[in-house]
Amino acid sequence: MMLAALGSLATACGGSTPPPADPSEATPAAPANPEPDAPAAKPSANEEEGWVGEKSSKSDDSAPREAAPVAAEPAENAGKGPETRTMDVIRKLVMDNRKAARKCYDDARKEQKDLKGDVVIHFVLDPEGKVKLAELNQERSTLKAPAVTECVLGVIRGIKFPKSSRAMETSTNYPFNFTP
Repeated sequence: MMLAALGSLATACGGSTPPPADPSEATPAAPANPEPDAPAAKPSANEEEGWVGEKSSKSDDSAPREAAPVAAEPAENAGKGPETRTMDVIRKLVMDNRKAARKCYDDARKEQKDLKGDVVIHFVLDPEGKVKLAELNQERSTLKAPAVTECVLGVIRGIKFPKSSRAMETSTNYPFNFTP
């Protein structure tokens, strides 16, 4: 009854769309006897590959999630071999200096006994490995004591990072969790 009303309405409005087909008369989507030499239907890119970036994300799932790194890569250097200054290399260098960062926190705790939280440092490395920018990530940090943050920024600025093999800048956020 509803289908007939829709068909009448479409005809009355000058539409040329035929009324919807009865679901019981549905035709199969593929021919019953496909040619034997025809290739099998390939899944769509979304079914086969997943969402854009999924493969690189999945391949990196084994790495610990201490930082939320982001690397910028100039387009002109896109095919010149792998980058040697990787996030793992940067993470190792920062971890090698964690005692100095911890000393910053321990010294500040002498004045403020209840001091604790996360200090997230955002820093950018130039192609030569020098710290171009180092600042407190205000949004992600829960510990914002100037004595601690300035000292930790000094530690980051003092690290000798390697040169980029692809002449690129690297930008990352690195968290320090300070608890007594």
